[in-house]
Amino acid sequence: MVKMQKLVLKNFKSFKKAEVPIADGFTVIAGSNGSGKSNILDALLFVLGITSLKTLRASRLTDLVNNSSTENYAKVDLTIKQNGKTYEISRMIDKQGKSIYRIDGNRVTLNETSSLLGELGIRVDGHNIVMQGDVTRVVEMSPEERRQIIDELAGLQEFDKKKEEAMKNLDKVEAKIRETTIVLQERENYLQGLEKERESALLYENLEKEKKQLKATLLSNEIGKIGKQLSENKEKINESKKKKEEIEEKEKELGRRNKVDKEKARELNESILAASEKIFATVGAKLEKKRSEIAVSEERIERKEELVERNKSRVEDSNQKILELEKEKKDMADNRIEIEAKLPGLEKKIGELQKQKNEIEQVYSEKQAGIQGIESRIKELTQQIDLLKQEEITKQVEAERIKNRQRAEKERVQELIKQKEELEAIIDETEKNQGLLESIYNKESDPMDTLKKRRERLENRIRENKRKQALIDSLEEKTAALQKQMAECPVCDSPMGEDKRKQLLTKTTIKIKQESLELLRLSETEEEAKKRIEALEELVFRENELKHLTKNLSDERRKNKELGEQIQSMKSSIGTKSVSGIEADAAKAKEKASGLTAEKERLEQKRNSLIDKLQLDELNQLNNKLNKALHEKSMAEERLGHIQTTLGYRVDKEKKLFENEIEKIKSENSQLGKGLEESKKAKVLMEKNIKELEIKLDKAEEDNKGKIKKRDTMEEEIERVHERVVVLQQKIRSNEQQENQLNIENSGLEVRLTDLNEEFENFKGEKLLKEFEAAESRKRLDLIEKQVASLGAINMKAVESFNELAVEVKEVRTKVEKLEEERIAVLGLIEKIEVKRTTVFMDCFKEVNKHFSETFLDLFEGDGLLSLSNPEIPLESGLIIEAKHKGNSLQNIDSMSGGEKTLTALAFLFAIQLYEPAPFYVFDEADAALDKENSVKMVKIIKAISKKSQFIAITHNDPLIKEADQIIGVALNKQKSSVIGLKLRERAMGQEK
Repeated sequence: MVKMQKLVLKNFKSFKKAEVPIADGFTVIAGSNGSGKSNILDALLFVLGITSLKTLRASRLTDLVNNSSTENYAKVDLTIKQNGKTYEISRMIDKQGKSIYRIDGNRVTLNETSSLLGELGIRVDGHNIVMQGDVTRVVEMSPEERRQIIDELAGLQEFDKKKEEAMKNLDKVEAKIRETTIVLQERENYLQGLEKERESALLYENLEKEKKQLKATLLSNEIGKIGKQLSENKEKINESKKKKEEIEEKEKELGRRNKVDKEKARELNESILAASEKIFATVGAKLEKKRSEIAVSEERIERKEELVERNKSRVEDSNQKILELEKEKKDMADNRIEIEAKLPGLEKKIGELQKQKNEIEQVYSEKQAGIQGIESRIKELTQQIDLLKQEEITKQVEAERIKNRQRAEKERVQELIKQKEELEAIIDETEKNQGLLESIYNKESDPMDTLKKRRERLENRIRENKRKQALIDSLEEKTAALQKQMAECPVCDSPMGEDKRKQLLTKTTIKIKQESLELLRLSETEEEAKKRIEALEELVFRENELKHLTKNLSDERRKNKELGEQIQSMKSSIGTKSVSGIEADAAKAKEKASGLTAEKERLEQKRNSLIDKLQLDELNQLNNKLNKALHEKSMAEERLGHIQTTLGYRVDKEKKLFENEIEKIKSENSQLGKGLEESKKAKVLMEKNIKELEIKLDKAEEDNKGKIKKRDTMEEEIERVHERVVVLQQKIRSNEQQENQLNIENSGLEVRLTDLNEEFENFKGEKLLKEFEAAESRKRLDLIEKQVASLGAINMKAVESFNELAVEVKEVRTKVEKLEEERIAVLGLIEKIEVKRTTVFMDCFKEVNKHFSETFLDLFEGDGLLSLSNPEIPLESGLIIEAKHKGNSLQNIDSMSGGEKTLTALAFLFAIQLYEPAPFYVFDEADAALDKENSVKMVKIIKAISKKSQFIAITHNDPLIKEADQIIGVALNKQKSSVIGLKLRERAMGQEK
């Protein structure tokens, strides 16, 4: 069993040094207000590890250190005993706010301290400690907040944590499901698009496969044809080679015969030549020389004749050009005369055209001045029209603005009337409040001076209370001295017996108790005096409020009057303002603008008529004629200058050059004619000599005629054989050409065959389609290529990607299904937690309800009942506390009187404590609102609880003090708290014995 033995305070709040013994049973801590009673509870909470400044009633942790202490720290030690084992828990805090925890002198952390307290069954945040205001808070709580007390008591936090964890898991699973579902939808959508690409890719693959098969078939067929063609060509080449060999053999045979005949003809020819050499050596050589000379002479004569003819032609050409230059010169002279005769006429025509132009321009200027005047007036009218239109728009806008303003002012009037009505209501309410305050104020018959005197008397009584408090402090000091000197007599310093010590201690204790009771009575008087002072201050406040209301009332009346005047002014203003005049002005402006617009249109028509009469076309025609005449004159003058220049220089110079050329040619022809005559004479002489030599030669050749005839016969035979050889050679060349052609063709076929074989390697292993002919295969191939082209860009990875993605989609779908199963499992777990949570809650609720009913019956001999606002959903319900006091029917705690609420709340707190027993209980002025009778009832249940656990009550009530097993008195002297402990119940039991 866990028990607290003592609490030691050092420099903690108002205590400089104090030791509070904690006995078994019921302990009361009593003392005047502000003496430091609650500081003992703060010390207990402090050492148990509370860190909440609000709970410790401090603005900061350093405020816990005693201000008057020279030591800059506060320390609290708590001794706890469990089954014979003692634990000493300590906590110290310095001026820097640093906490140091110790267990049995060893420094530990807050968590280690909390763990030990948990093992001992001590909960610093449990319902076993009732602070000041906790009872009031129970009363003021909403039903839902009261139900949350049962939640905490039942330990639903653990279920809440599990549920929260499960909900987090559910959120995670649902988030994963959402994410995975999104991924699945995206991938399924992508899979659908990919499926189309896959179909296109498969179609493309099938078409490509068939295309390859068709190409392989075509290539195979072509390779076969070319191979067959090569074989045929090789056979032809072999046949041609055989024929060529036969022909070559014949050609060789004829060559051998021809060679023999040529040898015979050569021998015969040598014989003829030998005979002829004698003739040629004499006559022949001379004849050849003469023939050569005459050939040269003829050539020279011919060249000279050609040169003479060419010179004659050049002379004729030069004479012709001279005639042409003469003719050109004559034409130029005639042209110059014609131009010179034409120039005066052009100048006269230009003068006339210029005069007509000046006349038309003068008329144009006069009319243009009129047009400008009209345009100036049109511009002026346009500006006036624009101004009138602007004025019309301005008037219309102003009229609309006035209408809007009138509407706004009417709305404002309505608003002001409403404000006036509200203000009048406020004035009525203020007058009513003023009357009420005056009646309250008049009830107090005493004047303010008398009230002030009463206040002074009450303050004197408060000072008397403080004097009594000092007396208590003095008695406490004496008691402390007595305890120190219990072994000796305070008079004779001789040893004091046990009976004497008891007698003195009893007398002192009785006196202290009497003074404590008197102090409590005075404290109540002080409380009453304070209430009276507060009542007086409230009266003064109401007097000031009355003055303020009176002032406000006059201000509100003034505002009301001003609002009325403002409303009348706005109504009269709205009545006087009218937009009819402005709209009439706008209509006049519009009418005037229409008249000016009509005048503007008439002027524009007049201007257009004048522009039409300006004779611009005639002026333009005259300008064109004048420009044309000027251009003709300029061209004529330019031509005349050119003629004069050409006539004076070029023609004469060229004519002189041609005449010199003619003289030179004539001189050259004269010399050529002389040389030509001499050459002709020499030629006649040489022809005569040649004729003589030819006669001599013919006579010599007659002698060799027989040999020559035989030689000619042989040469003819040789020629015939040679012709046959040539024919055979032609046949050989024809065969060679045919062979070459076939070889060339074979080379091309072999190259083609190699290319086809190389290309066919790409289709090796492809199935050859025997069912198609070549033409049909090509047609089918063209069709396939068109189909492939129509497919466009093909994603060839689509098939593989589709298969991979299909597997992924299947995996994701399986994952979604698993996640859904997991979600269902988590929902099942949440449902189980909720069922268990509800079960635990209802068990706790029933138990607490039972304790509440029993406690209420024991305390107040009445009925108490706890119920749920919505039993179907207990964990979302509110906790309704109902009770029956003194024979009344059951009432909700919210409908009870103040005292009944306090009693019912206390019964509820006791019921909670009975459900969850603790090693100790602490009540800090929880009974403050109870009267004596109800305090006695409360003591009854406290005594029952204190039989099992230590119970500490901080109180002023006599019934609790009288029934205490131990009283801890707390007094304040010079801002220093001190304690006095008495175990009255043990003393009384000892005296009875």
